[in-house]
Amino acid sequence: MDKWIWSKKYVIFTVLIFVIFLKIKISIENHQKKYTQLIKKKIILEQIKHRKELVLLLRFPIDEELKQLAKSIQGSKFSFSHKSWYLLYSEANLKLIHAVFETKAIIDSSLLKKEIVLPTATQLKITEFRLWLKSKRYSENTIKTYIDAIQIFFKFYSDKPVEQITNADIIRFNNEYILAKNYSASFQNQVVNAVKLFFRTV
Repeated sequence: MDKWIWSKKYVIFTVLIFVIFLKIKISIENHQKKYTQLIKKKIILEQIKHRKELVLLLRFPIDEELKQLAKSIQGSKFSFSHKSWYLLYSEANLKLIHAVFETKAIIDSSLLKKEIVLPTATQLKITEFRLWLKSKRYSENTIKTYIDAIQIFFKFYSDKPVEQITNADIIRFNNEYILAKNYSASFQNQVVNAVKLFFRTV
């Protein structure tokens, strides 16, 4: 009798162990499946100049779910030339992208450039230049274009004081930034004109 009871207990114990093991196995497989699905989806963030504006480009393979999520973000647009969705570059939009996609895909931000903060002295001179442009009744569009151009130029020379910039630096910027990145002749003229006007007035 005792042997039968112990045998029965052993069977029940064995079944319980088997059920627990099976549940653990299924749980692990489900997690692995979800993880595998996740790592298959990858979004590469890229910072580029598009239509004269700095934007965040979202590069990912054809995927309906990711497409709908990208489309749902306020301010997002699709670029047919780059075949990707994009938003204007800002820290807020960067955080928004991570919030929307963090559970759906791996976000690769390795191509994003670290934002360069200009020295306070340089920022003050740029503010002076903006006020001078306003006093001369330049249009808001022209002011924005010139200020953007000046900021790009000074970020290229972020480690050099404004007073030490020379004509040779403008030539170097033209060769190593504008021409190297294959920017248009109109963009080149905007930057050069902005820089020349800046140094004539500030």
